[in-house]
Amino acid sequence: MARHTWIVEENGERPGSTAAGRSGSRGSASAALAGALIGALSGLGGSVLGYIGAQSSKDATTHARQADIRRAAYGDLGLHSHAFVAELSKEAVLVVEKKTPEAELKKQYNKEFQEARVKVVQAEITARLVATENTRTVMDRAITHRERLTTMMSEASVEGFSKIDVIKFGTDLLDTRDKYQQAMNAFLKSVDAEVI
Repeated sequence: MARHTWIVEENGERPGSTAAGRSGSRGSASAALAGALIGALSGLGGSVLGYIGAQSSKDATTHARQADIRRAAYGDLGLHSHAFVAELSKEAVLVVEKKTPEAELKKQYNKEFQEARVKVVQAEITARLVATENTRTVMDRAITHRERLTTMMSEASVEGFSKIDVIKFGTDLLDTRDKYQQAMNAFLKSVDAEVI
């Protein structure tokens, strides 16, 4: 009993008094409140972790989708770039050989070459829309050479393919074509990280 007396004296309460009952119910209420708070915090923590996990999954899905879109755009650009170079080379050979009549050269230029040019320009525009800033810079180098090739062919067509200096035309065209192909290869190498 001495021990119990000491506790009663410490609290200043007697066993069985109303104050002792209230203290016991306050302790129970505090414990219940603490339990509810711990449960709520655990639930909130779980919700936050769930949100972060969902956000990470969404980010990965978004990144994969962007890579797919870029892959398609860059693939089209590579394909149309090669078709453009092939058509340009074919037309240039006909011009330099001087065996094809002017009317046939003009027809070839207006139909085949212009069609290849339009497709590569469309592919460039699409690729620019989805490209990163660094990729656009690399792509612009290739576009500059492609535009020069287009201008050379256009000027030769306007002047008349049979009237141009074919040696100078052929040399300039081959040099610019090589620069264009090198720039396109550099572009395609630079985009590897974006599409994987």
